[in-house]
Amino acid sequence: MLLELESQYGVQPIIYATKVTYHLYIADEFSDYPLWIREVWFSPDECGKYNWTFWQYTNREKLEGYSGDEEFIDMNVFCGTREEFYEYNWTP
Repeated sequence: MLLELESQYGVQPIIYATKVTYHLYIADEFSDYPLWIREVWFSPDECGKYNWTFWQYTNREKLEGYSGDEEFIDMNVFCGTREEFYEYNWTP
């Protein structure tokens, strides 16, 4: 499925999973894909320990100036340099 997504969209998918799901199904199986871990109960592990690229560390942050419908927003950290982050070519 990941190869099909990559073929269809022309970019490598990022796998988003909880830490538990990572250990049960993903560890050592999809090491060629960036990993986005959602773990809001514990601090991010050392960068590289689980080969994660992004870590969602909370889903209950308030951001000054944010005017969306939700009271809280997710917050994430990137494991890498600013230049590596920009390589993802994010578009709004």
